[in-house]
Amino acid sequence: MNLSRDLLLRRLVFRRRASSLRLLRGLPFSLAECSPLPSSAACSSSLLQPTRSYSTAFSPSEFASSSSCSPDEGSTLIASGRRNDPRGIFAFRELQLKKIKHFGFDYDYTLASYTRETEFMIYNLAIDNLIRNQGYPEFLRGLTYDPSFPIRGLHYDLKKGHIMKLDQMNSIQPDAIFFGRRPLTQREVLDHYDSFQLKKSYVRTECRQMLDIFCLPETSMLADVIQEFVDRDIVFDPQNVFSDVSMAVDQVHRTEALHATIQQDVKRYLRRQSGMTSFLTKLREHGKTTFLLTNSRLPFVDAGMRYLTEDYLPDGVSDWKELFDVIVVGCQKPSFFVHSRPFRKVDLPTGRLNWQRVTELKPGHVYSQGSLEKLTQMLGWKGDEVLYFGDHVIADLKESSGMGAWKTAVIIRELENEIEQQNTSRFRKDLCELLALEEKLAAHDPVNLLMDPQTRTNLYHRRNRLRVALKTRFNPYFGSVFRTHKEPTMFANLMHQFAYMYTSRLENLATLPLDYWLHAKRTYLPHEAKMSVIDESQCAGDEDEHGGPISLKTINTL
Repeated sequence: MNLSRDLLLRRLVFRRRASSLRLLRGLPFSLAECSPLPSSAACSSSLLQPTRSYSTAFSPSEFASSSSCSPDEGSTLIASGRRNDPRGIFAFRELQLKKIKHFGFDYDYTLASYTRETEFMIYNLAIDNLIRNQGYPEFLRGLTYDPSFPIRGLHYDLKKGHIMKLDQMNSIQPDAIFFGRRPLTQREVLDHYDSFQLKKSYVRTECRQMLDIFCLPETSMLADVIQEFVDRDIVFDPQNVFSDVSMAVDQVHRTEALHATIQQDVKRYLRRQSGMTSFLTKLREHGKTTFLLTNSRLPFVDAGMRYLTEDYLPDGVSDWKELFDVIVVGCQKPSFFVHSRPFRKVDLPTGRLNWQRVTELKPGHVYSQGSLEKLTQMLGWKGDEVLYFGDHVIADLKESSGMGAWKTAVIIRELENEIEQQNTSRFRKDLCELLALEEKLAAHDPVNLLMDPQTRTNLYHRRNRLRVALKTRFNPYFGSVFRTHKEPTMFANLMHQFAYMYTSRLENLATLPLDYWLHAKRTYLPHEAKMSVIDESQCAGDEDEHGGPISLKTINTL
């Protein structure tokens, strides 16, 4: 049987809804709301797409059929696709590692990975600061940190005291906005804001976003203090509470109480991974330049790096500093990337800053302060040959990619848990049902247009229940760090703007070839056709234009 090329592709890729809807391989990391195709082709995400999944294939038998959610009466819904590796590497844009000559690293939550104990310690120290230094009531000492409450990227409304999760369009996720620890109803949200869509100017001037892991205890403190004041009928101004809590947390860092506590018990607060040292060693062996650029001071970094590397240093290397060509501490990011400041040399025995002018940056020495402008002048690096790893999308990534034109990568600790949740059979079955249900609601066909109002209402109720079920898999209060019900979060959007790649920890790159080419998958506008390569098992019974069996090789030559 001879078929034209167009007809062949139509048969292979756009199998109409009269056949079973199948969501095949290619489900991206950000599973929660990728748009289903009106075919058996793989679904595609509009934003968060992985480059390489390092994964094993899902077996369709793992998932139960669900006729109730199928887009057509009597059809069967099957979820299949590959699992993503929780420790995989994901790209927003193409990046050729062989073109990178200089690899840079932040310290906190990049080279150093902290235990959950660190968050409890920050919370307790900040509560003590709030009471001792700012006169807050003693009953606040009874508060305890709840790590299940906050997620990274939330916003605090300075005027109203609300903690909320926003998507990339400044819209509030309806079931993820709290006053203290009490969730607001949709009616209350509309009473306060008139709409779930906030004005961009309001978000910019009246809201503050909590962007790094150290902000988690701060977010919890804000909610807990406000709830205590509400429960005790204490009048307060939300902006003043925010200022005081932020100052209390900042004092933990500025007075070095945090650093001193961690230095006294590094085993309790730091996680050791051999892969970090292995990655740095591999870079050096392949002739790459490595540099450390951190806001933390040398005694703190030295104590941590000694512990993290002491059992993993390669032969011939006796000190962690030998893993880096350039070491800069106390650099005051993001100001480092914007303002011109001279470097100061750190005297290693005493930790004091030398008063002599620094005219070059040498291996084996440690420097402080400085600026991107001075670093570029001394080293002559080209921006597109630099890849910098950090955990803060603003302090580490925004200005380094903008002012320095550096390539950037972000370390997101929460990624592992989110992918593990997405890999479960229950999650994928619920997501598959939700996608099919949303396709049915969005379909512009006579059957849908003439749908009984009660039936449509029931579908919306079912959709909302599925959304809540998927949300609570990640966090019972706010859901995923990366998605609202329908859109990427504002935090995910910042990642997309300023990062070339992201992963859960630096050690994930230890086995990655240094000539690897990271590819970002094609993104789609709503009107664009979504197509996917189909493997041979999906082509059984079809023939090519010459009458032969269809194969991937045949499809790829069309």
